[in-house]
Amino acid sequence: MNDRAIDMIRNIQCEDELTLQKFLDQELEPAATELVFHHLESCNRCARTLSALKQLKSFCTEKLGCEDEMESDFSYQILNKAKARIDHEIGARRATPAARRWWRRTALVAAIIVAIATAIAWPLIERSQSVSADAILAETILRERSWAHQPNKVLHWIVETEMINQRTIPDGRYRTLCWQNNFEGQSGYISRRYDQENRLISAYWRKPDGSEIQFIDQNGGLIEIAPATARLRQALPTLDLDLRQALEDYLSRRRAESISPQAKSKSFADWFLRSRNAGTVQLINTSRWGEVFYIRTEQSYQPSASGIVRIIAEHEIVAKTFKRLRVKTTRYRLDGSQAVDDARWTYLEDATVADFDANNLDELIARTKNKVQLSPEMIARKALLENRSRLQPEKR
Repeated sequence: MNDRAIDMIRNIQCEDELTLQKFLDQELEPAATELVFHHLESCNRCARTLSALKQLKSFCTEKLGCEDEMESDFSYQILNKAKARIDHEIGARRATPAARRWWRRTALVAAIIVAIATAIAWPLIERSQSVSADAILAETILRERSWAHQPNKVLHWIVETEMINQRTIPDGRYRTLCWQNNFEGQSGYISRRYDQENRLISAYWRKPDGSEIQFIDQNGGLIEIAPATARLRQALPTLDLDLRQALEDYLSRRRAESISPQAKSKSFADWFLRSRNAGTVQLINTSRWGEVFYIRTEQSYQPSASGIVRIIAEHEIVAKTFKRLRVKTTRYRLDGSQAVDDARWTYLEDATVADFDANNLDELIARTKNKVQLSPEMIARKALLENRSRLQPEKR
């Protein structure tokens, strides 16, 4: 997505039904989806408009049923064939004059030259002008997603994290290993988190059919299994309106996560939200990476159930490649305590399908006795609670 499109989404006008409808229908690109999602958190008018659109969609789904995926693909193919025929006929009727064809070729070459010159001059422009924290963080996210979703590849990355004074996890150093399979028909995502004693404490596996398996190391180990996307869609007409809307939201997030594995992380979502606020930028020199952007953002909150009143995030990003090196997040609580999450990206490389398969959770599932098969209604109720807590105003 180009910068102009992102700016249009970022500056979404309240009650812009076209953008909200595209968001509801999952037609926006990942970056735009994130921006609209966070706009809805702070805009009650757009949230009400989206709710009305959801009710209309739920009513239509209840009366007409869900469109079958194969049926949708067939319709898409038919429309493309019709469009190609129309374009061909129009092209045959409107022969372009030679001078105009020459101008278009010349303009295209000129545009390419300008683009190359801009790309070469970009670092120099950045040195001479003030650099926006928002622009750097947005570019980093887009490049990270482009890398993680190269077609017909398996990508592997590692994040080393130090946790201090967290509510749900003991202090210590943790290592998260992630794999993303982008081969057609077998796409999936796996993450495994280990503590400093190399003990597996949590794991996640998303399969090609959308089903999810999550492992938590507590009380001898617990595995939660969420059904495939098709089964959840089939259950939509059987649910009450509130649960149906919550499950639709869950399916939208699931699709976004399948497009962007980083969206699975709440810290990533928080990071993207903070990138929209003004931050300070410094350019520092390092022996290993050369010039590195150091970005510091700060956000204050109204006291809430979470107890968080202020968050400071420090980012380190390679200036030449926009490679993310580190994100240190410090959360200040109302009681005066601080929680620190210091994450460093230490490994990003290509892997193989065999590597991906070797790290799936089949063996873990087989030896874990405590398993919970989540029903569509259970997932909908959980999503409804999450939605309500997310919409509570807390930003100051």
